[in-house]
Amino acid sequence: MKFSEIKYERPDFTALIAQYDALAKRVQGAKSAEEQLNCVKEHEKLLSKVATMVSYVYIRHSVDTRDKFYEQEQEAIDENMPLLEEKIQGFYAVLLASQFRAELEAALGKLFFLNMEIANKTFSPVSIPLMQEEAKLTTEYSKLLASASMEFNGETVNLTQLRKYEESKDRDVRKRAFSAEAAFFKENESEFDRIFDQLVSLRDQMAKNMGYENFVELGYYRMNRNCYDADMVAVYREQVVKDILPTVMKLKEKQADRNGLKELMFYDNACMYPEGNPKPDAGFDEMLELGRNMYHKMSTETGEFIDYMIDNELFDPIAKAGKQPGGYCTYLPEYKLPFIFANFNGTSADVDVLTHEAGHAYQAYRSRNMEIQELAQ
Repeated sequence: MKFSEIKYERPDFTALIAQYDALAKRVQGAKSAEEQLNCVKEHEKLLSKVATMVSYVYIRHSVDTRDKFYEQEQEAIDENMPLLEEKIQGFYAVLLASQFRAELEAALGKLFFLNMEIANKTFSPVSIPLMQEEAKLTTEYSKLLASASMEFNGETVNLTQLRKYEESKDRDVRKRAFSAEAAFFKENESEFDRIFDQLVSLRDQMAKNMGYENFVELGYYRMNRNCYDADMVAVYREQVVKDILPTVMKLKEKQADRNGLKELMFYDNACMYPEGNPKPDAGFDEMLELGRNMYHKMSTETGEFIDYMIDNELFDPIAKAGKQPGGYCTYLPEYKLPFIFANFNGTSADVDVLTHEAGHAYQAYRSRNMEIQELAQ
Protein backbone atom coordinates (compact mmCIF):
# COMPACT_ATOMS: atom_id res chain seq x y z
CA MET A 1 0.00 0.00 0.00
CA LYS A 2 1.22 3.51 -0.80
CA PHE A 3 1.64 5.86 2.14
CA SER A 4 -0.81 8.32 0.55
CA GLU A 5 -3.49 5.61 0.51
CA ILE A 6 -3.44 4.95 4.25
CA LYS A 7 -6.70 5.88 5.91
CA TYR A 8 -6.24 7.35 9.36
CA GLU A 9 -8.63 6.48 12.18
CA ARG A 10 -7.98 7.53 15.76
CA PRO A 11 -7.51 4.44 17.94
CA ASP A 12 -10.52 3.72 20.15
CA PHE A 13 -8.60 3.73 23.42
CA THR A 14 -11.66 2.91 25.54
CA ALA A 15 -12.32 -0.22 23.50
CA LEU A 16 -8.63 -1.17 23.46
CA ILE A 17 -8.40 -0.90 27.25
CA ALA A 18 -11.43 -3.18 27.62
CA GLN A 19 -9.98 -5.66 25.11
CA TYR A 20 -6.70 -5.87 26.99
CA ASP A 21 -8.50 -6.37 30.31
CA ALA A 22 -10.38 -9.26 28.72
CA LEU A 23 -7.19 -10.72 27.19
CA ALA A 24 -5.41 -10.67 30.55
CA LYS A 25 -8.33 -12.49 32.18
CA ARG A 26 -8.32 -15.11 29.44
CA VAL A 27 -4.60 -15.72 29.92
CA GLN A 28 -5.11 -16.14 33.65
CA GLY A 29 -8.00 -18.54 33.12
CA ALA A 30 -6.40 -20.52 30.30
CA LYS A 31 -6.21 -24.29 30.66
CA SER A 32 -3.44 -24.78 28.09
CA ALA A 33 -0.49 -23.09 26.44
CA GLU A 34 -2.43 -23.12 23.17
CA GLU A 35 -5.17 -20.93 24.66
CA GLN A 36 -2.55 -18.45 25.83
CA LEU A 37 -0.83 -18.49 22.44
CA ASN A 38 -4.14 -17.54 20.87
CA CYS A 39 -4.29 -14.59 23.26
CA VAL A 40 -0.79 -13.54 22.18
CA LYS A 41 -1.92 -13.62 18.53
CA GLU A 42 -4.89 -11.37 19.36
CA HIS A 43 -2.57 -9.03 21.26
CA GLU A 44 -0.28 -8.80 18.22
CA LYS A 45 -3.23 -7.81 16.01
CA LEU A 46 -4.33 -5.12 18.46
CA LEU A 47 -0.78 -3.84 18.93
CA SER A 48 -0.16 -3.78 15.17
CA LYS A 49 -3.23 -1.66 14.52
CA VAL A 50 -2.67 0.88 17.28
CA ALA A 51 1.09 1.11 16.59
CA THR A 52 0.35 1.82 12.94
CA MET A 53 -1.96 4.72 13.73
CA VAL A 54 0.41 6.10 16.38
CA SER A 55 3.32 6.00 13.92
CA TYR A 56 1.17 7.52 11.18
CA VAL A 57 0.22 10.48 13.36
CA TYR A 58 3.82 10.96 14.45
CA ILE A 59 4.95 11.06 10.81
CA ARG A 60 2.25 13.49 9.74
CA HIS A 61 2.80 15.75 12.74
CA SER A 62 6.58 15.82 12.40
CA VAL A 63 6.35 16.51 8.66
CA ASP A 64 4.25 19.60 9.40
CA THR A 65 3.96 20.60 13.05
CA ARG A 66 1.61 23.44 12.00
CA ASP A 67 -1.12 21.04 10.82
CA LYS A 68 -3.87 21.54 13.41
CA PHE A 69 -5.61 18.22 12.79
CA TYR A 70 -2.53 16.10 13.42
CA GLU A 71 -1.50 18.36 16.28
CA GLN A 72 -4.79 17.46 17.97
CA GLU A 73 -4.34 13.77 17.14
CA GLN A 74 -0.84 13.81 18.61
CA GLU A 75 -2.22 15.41 21.77
CA ALA A 76 -4.87 12.66 22.01
CA ILE A 77 -2.21 9.97 21.64
CA ASP A 78 0.07 11.65 24.21
CA GLU A 79 -2.83 11.62 26.67
CA ASN A 80 -4.13 8.12 26.03
CA MET A 81 -1.14 5.91 25.25
CA PRO A 82 0.07 5.80 28.89
CA LEU A 83 -3.40 4.58 29.89
CA LEU A 84 -3.27 1.84 27.27
CA GLU A 85 0.34 1.04 28.23
CA GLU A 86 -0.89 0.12 31.71
CA LYS A 87 -3.13 -2.53 30.20
CA ILE A 88 -0.48 -3.84 27.81
CA GLN A 89 1.94 -4.19 30.72
CA GLY A 90 -0.79 -5.97 32.69
CA PHE A 91 -1.16 -8.44 29.82
CA TYR A 92 2.61 -8.96 29.76
CA ALA A 93 2.66 -9.53 33.53
CA VAL A 94 0.18 -12.42 33.41
CA LEU A 95 2.07 -13.99 30.51
CA LEU A 96 5.31 -13.78 32.47
CA ALA A 97 3.61 -15.55 35.38
CA SER A 98 2.10 -18.26 33.15
CA GLN A 99 2.26 -21.85 34.38
CA PHE A 100 2.86 -22.76 30.72
CA ARG A 101 5.84 -20.44 30.32
CA ALA A 102 8.23 -23.18 29.20
CA GLU A 103 5.86 -24.16 26.39
CA LEU A 104 5.29 -20.50 25.49
CA GLU A 105 9.03 -19.85 25.35
CA ALA A 106 9.44 -22.84 23.06
CA ALA A 107 6.81 -21.40 20.72
CA LEU A 108 7.62 -17.68 20.95
CA GLY A 109 11.29 -17.64 21.90
CA LYS A 110 13.04 -16.57 25.11
CA LEU A 111 13.79 -13.10 23.72
CA PHE A 112 10.06 -12.30 23.67
CA PHE A 113 9.93 -12.94 27.41
CA LEU A 114 13.17 -11.11 28.12
CA ASN A 115 11.77 -8.02 26.36
CA MET A 116 8.53 -8.30 28.31
CA GLU A 117 10.50 -8.47 31.55
CA ILE A 118 12.36 -5.32 30.56
CA ALA A 119 9.12 -3.58 29.56
CA ASN A 120 7.63 -4.37 32.96
CA LYS A 121 10.60 -2.63 34.58
CA THR A 122 9.71 0.62 32.81
CA PHE A 123 6.16 1.07 34.03
CA SER A 124 4.29 1.91 37.19
CA PRO A 125 0.63 2.99 37.28
CA VAL A 126 1.51 5.79 39.69
CA SER A 127 3.64 7.35 36.94
CA ILE A 128 0.86 7.58 34.34
CA PRO A 129 0.29 11.33 34.88
CA LEU A 130 4.06 11.87 34.58
CA MET A 131 4.17 9.84 31.36
CA GLN A 132 1.34 11.92 29.93
CA GLU A 133 3.14 15.13 30.80
CA GLU A 134 6.42 13.77 29.42
CA ALA A 135 4.78 12.99 26.07
CA LYS A 136 3.28 16.46 25.90
CA LEU A 137 6.62 18.10 26.70
CA THR A 138 8.55 16.12 24.08
CA THR A 139 5.93 17.03 21.46
CA GLU A 140 6.15 20.66 22.57
CA TYR A 141 9.94 20.56 22.26
CA SER A 142 9.78 19.22 18.69
CA LYS A 143 7.25 21.85 17.72
CA LEU A 144 9.39 24.63 19.21
CA LEU A 145 12.41 23.50 17.19
CA ALA A 146 10.27 23.30 14.06
CA SER A 147 9.06 26.88 14.58
CA ALA A 148 12.49 28.38 13.80
CA SER A 149 12.35 30.75 10.84
CA MET A 150 14.95 33.37 10.01
CA GLU A 151 16.14 35.50 7.14
CA PHE A 152 19.66 34.64 6.03
CA ASN A 153 21.44 35.64 2.81
CA GLY A 154 18.14 36.68 1.29
CA GLU A 155 16.48 33.36 2.07
CA THR A 156 13.93 32.34 4.69
CA VAL A 157 15.34 29.25 6.38
CA ASN A 158 14.74 26.96 9.34
CA LEU A 159 17.45 25.36 11.50
CA THR A 160 18.05 22.48 9.10
CA GLN A 161 18.24 24.72 6.03
CA LEU A 162 20.64 27.04 7.87
CA ARG A 163 23.21 24.24 8.15
CA LYS A 164 24.38 24.53 4.56
CA TYR A 165 25.57 28.03 5.47
CA GLU A 166 27.24 26.70 8.62
CA GLU A 167 29.41 24.57 6.31
CA SER A 168 30.21 27.41 3.90
CA LYS A 169 33.81 27.82 2.74
CA ASP A 170 33.38 31.52 3.60
CA ARG A 171 34.33 31.86 7.26
CA ASP A 172 32.26 35.01 7.75
CA VAL A 173 29.15 33.26 6.39
CA ARG A 174 29.74 30.35 8.78
CA LYS A 175 30.10 32.69 11.73
CA ARG A 176 26.95 34.64 10.85
CA ALA A 177 25.00 31.41 10.33
CA PHE A 178 25.94 30.12 13.78
CA SER A 179 25.05 33.53 15.23
CA ALA A 180 21.63 33.30 13.59
CA GLU A 181 21.08 29.85 15.10
CA ALA A 182 22.23 31.06 18.51
CA ALA A 183 19.84 34.02 18.27
CA PHE A 184 16.90 31.64 17.84
CA PHE A 185 17.86 29.65 20.93
CA LYS A 186 18.53 32.84 22.90
CA GLU A 187 15.12 34.21 21.95
CA ASN A 188 13.46 30.98 23.12
CA GLU A 189 15.83 30.29 25.99
CA SER A 190 13.22 30.44 28.71
CA GLU A 191 10.97 27.94 26.90
CA PHE A 192 13.78 25.47 26.24
CA ASP A 193 14.92 25.78 29.86
CA ARG A 194 11.38 25.22 31.13
CA ILE A 195 10.87 22.09 29.01
CA PHE A 196 14.28 20.68 29.96
CA ASP A 197 13.80 21.39 33.66
CA GLN A 198 10.35 19.80 33.72
CA LEU A 199 11.52 16.73 31.81
CA VAL A 200 14.45 16.18 34.16
CA SER A 201 12.22 16.57 37.20
CA LEU A 202 9.41 14.28 36.09
CA ARG A 203 11.76 11.59 34.74
CA ASP A 204 13.65 11.60 38.01
CA GLN A 205 10.34 11.23 39.83
CA MET A 206 9.27 8.38 37.53
CA ALA A 207 12.46 6.52 38.32
CA LYS A 208 12.07 7.01 42.05
CA ASN A 209 8.44 5.88 41.86
CA MET A 210 9.80 2.56 40.58
CA GLY A 211 12.55 2.25 43.16
CA TYR A 212 15.47 3.37 40.99
CA GLU A 213 18.09 5.76 42.32
CA ASN A 214 17.71 8.02 39.28
CA PHE A 215 16.61 7.96 35.65
CA VAL A 216 19.76 6.32 34.25
CA GLU A 217 18.80 2.69 34.88
CA LEU A 218 15.18 3.32 33.92
CA GLY A 219 16.35 5.07 30.75
CA TYR A 220 18.32 2.00 29.65
CA TYR A 221 15.30 -0.23 30.21
CA ARG A 222 13.08 2.17 28.28
CA MET A 223 15.45 1.85 25.32
CA ASN A 224 15.03 -1.94 25.62
CA ARG A 225 18.73 -2.50 26.21
CA ASN A 226 18.70 -6.27 26.58
CA CYS A 227 22.37 -7.03 25.94
CA TYR A 228 24.41 -4.23 27.57
CA ASP A 229 24.08 -1.79 30.46
CA ALA A 230 25.30 1.55 31.79
CA ASP A 231 28.49 0.06 33.26
CA MET A 232 29.52 -1.30 29.88
CA VAL A 233 28.84 2.06 28.24
CA ALA A 234 30.96 3.78 30.90
CA VAL A 235 33.89 1.55 29.90
CA TYR A 236 33.23 2.37 26.26
CA ARG A 237 33.29 6.11 27.00
CA GLU A 238 36.66 5.71 28.71
CA GLN A 239 37.97 3.91 25.63
CA VAL A 240 36.75 6.74 23.40
CA VAL A 241 38.65 9.29 25.51
CA LYS A 242 41.77 7.15 25.62
CA ASP A 243 41.93 5.75 22.09
CA ILE A 244 39.84 7.95 19.78
CA LEU A 245 40.07 11.49 21.16
CA PRO A 246 43.84 11.85 20.55
CA THR A 247 43.34 10.86 16.90
CA VAL A 248 40.46 13.31 16.53
CA MET A 249 42.62 16.11 17.93
CA LYS A 250 45.34 15.37 15.36
CA LEU A 251 42.76 15.39 12.57
CA LYS A 252 41.44 18.75 13.76
CA GLU A 253 44.96 20.19 13.75
CA LYS A 254 45.33 19.04 10.14
CA GLN A 255 41.93 20.54 9.30
CA ALA A 256 42.95 23.94 10.71
CA ASP A 257 46.25 23.84 8.81
CA ARG A 258 44.53 22.77 5.60
CA ASN A 259 42.09 25.68 5.87
CA GLY A 260 44.81 28.19 6.73
CA LEU A 261 43.51 28.85 10.25
CA LYS A 262 45.69 29.50 13.28
CA GLU A 263 42.88 28.45 15.59
CA LEU A 264 39.88 26.24 14.85
CA MET A 265 36.74 27.90 16.24
CA PHE A 266 33.44 26.10 16.77
CA TYR A 267 32.03 27.69 13.63
CA ASP A 268 34.98 26.24 11.65
CA ASN A 269 34.39 22.68 12.77
CA ALA A 270 32.02 21.69 9.96
CA CYS A 271 34.12 23.08 7.09
CA MET A 272 36.60 20.39 6.12
CA TYR A 273 38.28 21.84 3.02
CA PRO A 274 39.15 25.36 1.81
CA GLU A 275 37.31 24.73 -1.47
CA GLY A 276 34.19 23.70 0.47
CA ASN A 277 32.72 20.40 1.61
CA PRO A 278 31.57 17.69 -0.79
CA LYS A 279 27.86 17.95 -1.47
CA PRO A 280 25.29 16.22 -3.65
CA ASP A 281 25.14 17.47 -7.22
CA ALA A 282 21.69 16.02 -7.81
CA GLY A 283 18.18 16.73 -6.57
CA PHE A 284 16.24 14.24 -4.47
CA ASP A 285 14.49 12.50 -7.37
CA GLU A 286 17.79 11.95 -9.17
CA MET A 287 19.48 10.86 -5.93
CA LEU A 288 16.70 8.36 -5.37
CA GLU A 289 17.16 6.84 -8.81
CA LEU A 290 20.93 6.69 -8.31
CA GLY A 291 20.24 5.00 -4.98
CA ARG A 292 17.85 2.55 -6.64
CA ASN A 293 20.55 1.62 -9.14
CA MET A 294 23.11 1.15 -6.34
CA TYR A 295 20.82 -1.08 -4.27
CA HIS A 296 20.00 -3.21 -7.32
CA LYS A 297 23.71 -3.72 -7.94
CA MET A 298 24.28 -4.73 -4.32
CA SER A 299 21.90 -7.71 -4.28
CA THR A 300 18.50 -8.99 -5.35
CA GLU A 301 17.20 -8.46 -1.81
CA THR A 302 18.32 -4.83 -1.54
CA GLY A 303 16.98 -4.15 -5.02
CA GLU A 304 13.55 -5.45 -4.00
CA PHE A 305 13.77 -3.34 -0.84
CA ILE A 306 14.49 -0.02 -2.56
CA ASP A 307 11.75 -0.66 -5.15
CA TYR A 308 9.33 -1.33 -2.28
CA MET A 309 10.30 1.93 -0.56
CA ILE A 310 10.10 4.09 -3.69
CA ASP A 311 6.96 2.52 -5.15
CA ASN A 312 5.09 2.92 -1.85
CA GLU A 313 6.09 6.58 -1.25
CA LEU A 314 7.96 5.76 1.95
CA PHE A 315 10.17 8.85 2.08
CA ASP A 316 9.67 12.43 3.23
CA PRO A 317 13.17 13.85 2.82
CA ILE A 318 13.07 17.57 2.04
CA ALA A 319 13.60 20.27 4.70
CA LYS A 320 10.76 22.79 4.74
CA ALA A 321 8.98 25.29 6.96
CA GLY A 322 7.21 23.79 9.97
CA LYS A 323 9.00 20.44 9.67
CA GLN A 324 10.59 18.86 12.72
CA PRO A 325 14.40 18.75 12.46
CA GLY A 326 16.35 15.51 12.33
CA GLY A 327 15.84 12.16 10.71
CA TYR A 328 14.31 8.83 11.69
CA CYS A 329 12.92 5.57 10.41
CA THR A 330 9.65 4.30 11.80
CA TYR A 331 7.38 1.41 10.91
CA LEU A 332 3.68 0.94 10.10
CA PRO A 333 3.21 -2.74 11.05
CA GLU A 334 -0.35 -3.21 9.83
CA TYR A 335 0.76 -2.40 6.28
CA LYS A 336 4.35 -3.70 6.65
CA LEU A 337 5.73 -0.31 5.63
CA PRO A 338 8.98 1.22 6.88
CA PHE A 339 9.05 5.02 6.54
CA ILE A 340 12.07 7.33 6.28
CA PHE A 341 11.85 10.93 7.53
CA ALA A 342 14.75 13.27 6.75
CA ASN A 343 15.63 16.93 6.20
CA PHE A 344 17.70 17.32 3.05
CA ASN A 345 19.49 20.67 2.93
CA GLY A 346 22.00 20.27 0.10
CA THR A 347 24.91 19.01 2.21
CA SER A 348 26.70 15.66 2.34
CA ALA A 349 24.54 14.88 5.39
CA ASP A 350 21.70 14.21 2.93
CA VAL A 351 23.52 11.09 1.74
CA ASP A 352 24.61 10.14 5.27
CA VAL A 353 21.11 10.38 6.74
CA LEU A 354 19.40 8.60 3.87
CA THR A 355 21.94 5.76 4.00
CA HIS A 356 21.71 5.48 7.79
CA GLU A 357 17.92 5.46 7.92
CA ALA A 358 17.76 3.09 4.96
CA GLY A 359 19.68 0.61 7.12
CA HIS A 360 16.91 0.74 9.71
CA ALA A 361 14.28 0.55 6.97
CA TYR A 362 15.95 -2.50 5.42
CA GLN A 363 15.94 -4.28 8.78
CA ALA A 364 12.23 -3.46 9.18
CA TYR A 365 11.55 -4.62 5.61
CA ARG A 366 13.34 -7.94 6.17
CA SER A 367 11.45 -8.44 9.46
CA ARG A 368 8.05 -7.45 8.12
CA ASN A 369 6.58 -10.95 8.08
CA MET A 370 7.46 -11.80 11.68
CA GLU A 371 4.38 -12.57 13.73
CA ILE A 372 5.76 -11.04 16.93
CA GLN A 373 6.07 -7.28 16.43
CA GLU A 374 8.06 -6.84 19.66
CA LEU A 375 10.85 -8.88 18.06
CA ALA A 376 10.63 -7.38 14.56
CA GLN A 377 11.63 -3.84 15.54
